[in-house]
Amino acid sequence: MSIVGETILNLSCIELSMSLTIATNISALNASRHLGQSSNTLDSVYRRLSSGLRINSAADDAAGLQISNRLTSEVNGTNTAIRNANDGISVINVADGALDESVNLMQRMRTLALQSGSGANTAEDRVALNAEFKQLQLEMDRIATGTRFAGQELLAGSYKGIFSVGAYAGQNTVITDLNAQTKNLGEMEWQARSPAGSKPGAYDIADLKLSSQPVTLNGVTFDKDYSTLEAFVADINSTTFPNNQGPVTAQQLPFSVASAVDLSALPSYIDVAGHSVDLTTGIDMTGWDPVNPTTKNSAIMATVVQRINSAAQSAGLGFYVSASNNSNPASNALTMHSAQGNSLALANGTTPPPQPAPPAPPVISNASLSSLLPDVTPTTYIGQMELRSSGDKYSNIDMQGSSLNALGFYQEDKKKYTVDNIDVLSDDNASRAIKTLDAGMKQLGVQRSRLGAQANALDSRVRNLANANENLSAARSRIRDADMAVESARLVSTQILQQASSSILSQANSRPNAALSLLQS
Repeated sequence: MSIVGETILNLSCIELSMSLTIATNISALNASRHLGQSSNTLDSVYRRLSSGLRINSAADDAAGLQISNRLTSEVNGTNTAIRNANDGISVINVADGALDESVNLMQRMRTLALQSGSGANTAEDRVALNAEFKQLQLEMDRIATGTRFAGQELLAGSYKGIFSVGAYAGQNTVITDLNAQTKNLGEMEWQARSPAGSKPGAYDIADLKLSSQPVTLNGVTFDKDYSTLEAFVADINSTTFPNNQGPVTAQQLPFSVASAVDLSALPSYIDVAGHSVDLTTGIDMTGWDPVNPTTKNSAIMATVVQRINSAAQSAGLGFYVSASNNSNPASNALTMHSAQGNSLALANGTTPPPQPAPPAPPVISNASLSSLLPDVTPTTYIGQMELRSSGDKYSNIDMQGSSLNALGFYQEDKKKYTVDNIDVLSDDNASRAIKTLDAGMKQLGVQRSRLGAQANALDSRVRNLANANENLSAARSRIRDADMAVESARLVSTQILQQASSSILSQANSRPNAALSLLQS
């Protein structure tokens, strides 16, 4: 290629790369795009600097927004839990202060009882001592009913405070079972009798339940949780009493409970034919073979009665059934008998009409036993439990009319002695008052020790929540909060870039004016 041709080609390339147009201003478009980007960046910097947050919308950081929201819930939850725990501590402090004063009053009452027991006192002296004694009883009840927190009675036995002390559901602390009323403070006393004489013992019926029976027999305490009274007696059987000779063998007389019997948890058992019978749905004999020559109807019905009674006895239901006609189980009438001697006839069974072979088996009515029992609140035990040993020594616990929800009482010859009905008008009454006051102070001491343990636990919970709140807040800050130093540097650089873009855009907009000079020339 000649020098002239090469020069023409180079000029053509220059013309193509540096063309001058007026219809489309490419330079202005480019400068405008960069100016818009710098403006958007500057807007983002302004939002972060003004809010202090790196994430102001989901567009800033979608995943970070989700995490920070969860952390915010935990931070708010711990803050609220700290306030709730402090409220619980406040309730405990109020209740403990009132219980402390109640104990002080009982100490003074005990001193008066001891003073009344002196043989130097006349009847008039004891009347004067008893006047102060009765005033202290009234003051104790005023404290019990007048101790309140936010309008709620704390020491009357009805308070149940549930405090949420965690960031999530179910993290609760319950403050309850506070009772300082004089009618609920005391102990029941019994005598362990033997041919050689009597030995005193104590049976504290505080919080008496079927599943929790703390008993002290001749110095041996049984404070485990028993699912049945049979297990309780079995534990006694395996224990050697220090006051008696050898291990005690026990015989338990039945306790009758005035309550609805819940059969929903009663397990199925296996009948003689290998079929399951469930008391919760009734008595169904459809799986039996009445024509089998080796199985007599009387044996079938006797087994049904025996199995029902065995299941009822093992479950501690307090009833048994009997059959009126063992020879025909299909039309047999079952009768339910309570421990008190009452009876309730269950529906007779019915025999289905004849069917083609194989013959249909007879069926006893499928009535549910649970629907035949009255719905009575379980409040009272009636009866006795007798513990016998091989040497004809025995202990007897009389529980006639004792209440399930009572805190406890002192009983002798079927008389109840609680702090509200004792006096110091005689030597015997003063001695009885001392025993009752000692039992009552023990009960208040148990309540105070439980409150103290809960207060310490809540203090620890507050410290732990405060530490967790601090760490959770720091974690959320690292994700959500803006770094002011970084954003300030971005602000300066973005402002400079925006100014430069504005200047270049202005110059690019004036570039088409160069084409006018060509047209004019």
